[in-house]
Amino acid sequence: MRDVRGPCDATEAWAANVPERATSSLTPYRFIAGILAATAILAVLLAFASPSNAELRRLDLVVAGAFATLAVSSRLLLPRIRGDWGLDALLVLVILTAGYGMLLVVNAESQVLIGLGLVLFAVFSAYFRPWPRLAALLLVLVSVYLAGALINDLTGTPIVPLAVVVVIVGASVMVSFLAGELNRLALTDPLTGALNRRGLDIAAERVRASTARTGIPVTVGLVDLDRFKDFNDRCGHRAGDSMLVGVANAWWEALERDQVLARYGGDEFAVVLPGLNPEQARELASRVTRPPGGSWTVGFCLWDRGYDLDDALAYADQAMFRAKRGV
Repeated sequence: MRDVRGPCDATEAWAANVPERATSSLTPYRFIAGILAATAILAVLLAFASPSNAELRRLDLVVAGAFATLAVSSRLLLPRIRGDWGLDALLVLVILTAGYGMLLVVNAESQVLIGLGLVLFAVFSAYFRPWPRLAALLLVLVSVYLAGALINDLTGTPIVPLAVVVVIVGASVMVSFLAGELNRLALTDPLTGALNRRGLDIAAERVRASTARTGIPVTVGLVDLDRFKDFNDRCGHRAGDSMLVGVANAWWEALERDQVLARYGGDEFAVVLPGLNPEQARELASRVTRPPGGSWTVGFCLWDRGYDLDDALAYADQAMFRAKRGV
């Protein structure tokens, strides 16, 4: 059964977890390395801020050395681990280290300071990690922090550690939501709700990676609205906008959830159809309900593994022009 939905709902699946997809692959590692390096420097400053407590100074220097080592490792070693799992392992290690620190400190202010430091790592996770991994990391963080506060109870009340946890979780959820909204706006066409060119590139690469493992065919198509300029001049731009929205909705109603629709140009849409060859894609196109007064011409091309998306779209564009000429 086909998944009938509006364009904005459908593009959310492609726009999710964007930050790590939309940025350079090394950006998260640079950020986490910077946070770890700053934490190491802060630990050194705290060590020399309390010269009378030799034991506390040694602890701060050990923490500084550990975090400096992690900073170097996150910049040089972790990017080599596939699937970004190295980042998650690093974040869990930082959380466990903070939990151990909760047991060693001797005053409530230090426990609160550890919690505020964890806010940085939680916000990093909210921006760079997909939601399922963020939820798992927050669960580990909250459990470890509250366990440390409970075992080494220095505040005398659960309100303080709970307040720290509320700040951590609240900041993380807010950043995750805002990042998702910014990602959606960055990857979608504001008029039709379909993906824009940048969103198309990202979504198409995901399709390519997925189908490379399974070997299923992928067809790329270009949908060009016939005589759209004449329609715009005759009926006005508002009617033209309504036509574009109607075309996008009509195609969404015909597409499966893993298939992609993007606004490629002013009056052109691109589709990426995993699981279909060009003949099956043409059959799908024949079932798309055309809005009143709407007409389009479609060209399809099998996305061969030997060329990139731009090449496939160029071949689809040639097929579309041949179809316009009736060749």
